[in-house]
Amino acid sequence: MAEVFFSIKKEAPVSTDWFSVLGADRLIDSIQSALDSTGSLIPTTMEALILLFLGLIVFSLGLGMVFRLFFGPHCTVNRSISGFLGILFVYAITVTVYTLKPWNLNQYLSPLPFAIFRSDILILSYSACSTISLLSAQLLSLIILSFIIHLLNFLLPNGHSFLGWLFFRIMAVALAIFLNLAANWALNAFLPGVIANSAPVVLLGVLIAALLVSLFNPLLCVLFTVANPLIGLLYTFFFSNTIGKNLTRAVLSSALTCGLFYLMEYAGFSVIDITHKALLTYAPFAAVLLGIWYVFDSKL
Repeated sequence: MAEVFFSIKKEAPVSTDWFSVLGADRLIDSIQSALDSTGSLIPTTMEALILLFLGLIVFSLGLGMVFRLFFGPHCTVNRSISGFLGILFVYAITVTVYTLKPWNLNQYLSPLPFAIFRSDILILSYSACSTISLLSAQLLSLIILSFIIHLLNFLLPNGHSFLGWLFFRIMAVALAIFLNLAANWALNAFLPGVIANSAPVVLLGVLIAALLVSLFNPLLCVLFTVANPLIGLLYTFFFSNTIGKNLTRAVLSSALTCGLFYLMEYAGFSVIDITHKALLTYAPFAAVLLGIWYVFDSKL
């Protein structure tokens, strides 16, 4: 989420416009209550963020190498970690545009699940989702964003060099921000309240579909083919090769993102300084993370 879409002010009621992220109004109310009780926010220190960054590198590369060793290159888990890194860059680009506001592009930002901007601070709050409905709405929004990223990574080539890969990944992140904004607009414009209120049921359906596709895909292919060869062919083409695989990866990437946010909040790293000076400090770490993303796409 971004202040482009709504704002939090202790002296004014919270407002949400018509194309905010699923369940945004309830998330803002919950965070507003927390802010009213604390009165002030202390950003995470640079030392703590460096420690978090190093932990993220060790975890990503360690897990990627283990699965590369046992399951070969480009396995589902490593593709999911790649998507997880893509999600982090969507957050990073959104933060950068929000802070710098180049060419007024901040008005086209995509809302971010579990995130809220307050002046020059970014708050990543997992525990603020105090109800099952609100948590499910945010998870569903995160899965939608993750699915868009994985689908774009599938459709766009990797390129034959780092520069080619970088060009297509920049394109993928930019398109993901735009498509995620369009998806949230469509959900809120044509299904106001319905999706948000029934988010637990919808989320459960998405998770079951991902589980069925990943675990029982061969059996489902046979059953659909026996029932109707045309349906079996369509299922095999779309769900086995594209939609199903990317849906499974999107769920795993979302789980990794939620795990990161939970650990950040548990360790007290959930309030992040996003001033101009802070962004310059973060730049080298972002470059290293970009290199790790490239390693996952090209080697792991």
